[in-house]
Amino acid sequence: LNTLRFSFPMVKEEVNPVDFIAITSFQVSLPELYYAIRDNKDLFTGVSSGFGGRSEKRINQERKQCNEILNLVPENIKENIKELLIRLFPKLKSIWGNTNYGSDWLETWRKNCRICSPDVFDTYFRLAIPKGEISQREIQTILSFGNDPNSFAEALLRLNEDGKIIRFLERLEDYTRDYIPEENIETIISVLMDIGDLFPEGESGFFEIDTPMRILRICYQLSQRLDSHEKRFKVFKNAMEKATRSLYTIVHEVSVQDQQHGKYHSKDTPIPEGKRTVNAEQLKVLENIALNKIETWANDGRLKKHKKLAYILFRWKEWDGDDKVNEFVENMIKNDEGLIDFITAFLTKSTSQTMRDYVYRTHWRINLKSIEEFIKINKIESRIRKIINSDKYTHFDERQKIALQTFIDTIDGKIKDNF
Repeated sequence: LNTLRFSFPMVKEEVNPVDFIAITSFQVSLPELYYAIRDNKDLFTGVSSGFGGRSEKRINQERKQCNEILNLVPENIKENIKELLIRLFPKLKSIWGNTNYGSDWLETWRKNCRICSPDVFDTYFRLAIPKGEISQREIQTILSFGNDPNSFAEALLRLNEDGKIIRFLERLEDYTRDYIPEENIETIISVLMDIGDLFPEGESGFFEIDTPMRILRICYQLSQRLDSHEKRFKVFKNAMEKATRSLYTIVHEVSVQDQQHGKYHSKDTPIPEGKRTVNAEQLKVLENIALNKIETWANDGRLKKHKKLAYILFRWKEWDGDDKVNEFVENMIKNDEGLIDFITAFLTKSTSQTMRDYVYRTHWRINLKSIEEFIKINKIESRIRKIINSDKYTHFDERQKIALQTFIDTIDGKIKDNF
């Protein structure tokens, strides 16, 4: 009780009280077991039904490891402790038995601050929120601002400054289905449409979801709680019209809604009408709003500096034809600064690793065919070579240097243009 009086108030908003009492009882009475649990997070937390399943050899290894840890417990209470461990860590049912939990349980455990959640586990042992993590109380406090656009936006911008915004967006998906009041949905979507471009992009890959995709998922999950196309259309229309600080977030949203309707020659089957965010007529209105935003950014000079310039140019071309976008590109590349920004916008990065590599290899690519959608390569090649050989080349930032050199190396055949 003395241990609980000291430790529980420090983390009471971040842990499940029942789980915390149980793990504290181990800390006091069975310290070897306590530290064995602490030092084997992957063994105890999460679920076992991972990608590709587990081999029999892996299961046997885990069972052996669990038995060794259980042997730290006196014989006369071993069975009781085993039962308690299974209650605390449901994953153990698949190790000591045949019951498997699916990944859909992870959200429930995380929301309930269970010790079996990989995202919460560390808090039980550190008596503090792990670095870079966001607390349960903080999430709920921020969501309480969901009826006030200014307060909610300020809260997200503070998280962005503190390096916590990506984690917040990950955790926000736990609350989109029922926790957030329906009357707050428009505010949250509006704020994300307005400031989404200001957030770090994050990592993307087979097992990763980057920030723009995370925002799309959140907006889709929230909007699907509205029971008609008309309600959803109103929310997105208002959000996009009010937004002033983001462009890509809006363009990306409309582009994905286009895909819902089977546009862009997608191989995927268009989703059913009832699951689409808006109907075809409403989608055209959203496209026009996004198009007007693009032209506004093009006219005031912000578009040419946008980190997602290439993506936006393709959508502009798709929605409005060649004339205006080609005129914009022609004007942009008249000076060297604009040309460098244009080429850099088409630079992409990928990584690979072979059995012989100790670290990932980074590969830079520029798709010449994509550039030729807007300007002929022979019109800019000689200028790029001249820029690379000039004194000012040394003053460019690293990404610009890589882009220019990758462009020339692709033309010269040193890099395969194999998109």
